[in-house]
Amino acid sequence: CVPLRRNLFLLPSPVSLDVAARLEPARLENLLVLASRLFDVVIVDVPIHIDRLTTACMEHSNQVLQVVAPTVVDLRNQQRQLRYLHDLGIPVAKVGTLINRMPTAERRRRNMDPFAAEIERHLSGRTLATLPRDDDAASLSIGAGESVVTVAPDSSLSRASEAAASALLGVTTVQQSTRSPWSRWLSLLRR
Repeated sequence: CVPLRRNLFLLPSPVSLDVAARLEPARLENLLVLASRLFDVVIVDVPIHIDRLTTACMEHSNQVLQVVAPTVVDLRNQQRQLRYLHDLGIPVAKVGTLINRMPTAERRRRNMDPFAAEIERHLSGRTLATLPRDDDAASLSIGAGESVVTVAPDSSLSRASEAAASALLGVTTVQQSTRSPWSRWLSLLRR
């Protein structure tokens, strides 16, 4: 595990596809059991395609979270994946959805996104959290190589991310410092 921050570690995937292809589900299950004993929360980011390793991850998970953009293509892919998961014996009851890049209420009011109402209706039962589309905060986060909560704490994306973490993981928000945005930027540049 690579320590990223206090209480946050990353176990990177194998660098080579050959190494990843040789990983057996039984070894992955052993890693998941060990990780669950060492950490309170284990998050496994799996590729969009379903293979024997992603199936093994989902079988041993308490919750499966599908990240879906509010597009017709993503919704169709999500429906298809739900059918595959059901066919594989993964209980659909443990599958939830996180909507990423959801248009803001103002944009929906002005009917700039004609599919927003349909998407909300379609996902209403399984949506566990929603992250708004906030290109400025996301770009700032990617450019700084830091969490959006760190570089843009007052953005709608940060607030939604904190709410999602609280709802999904029981994580509470850390008290934000009273430093100005400029002093936070300077501290990031000094690192």
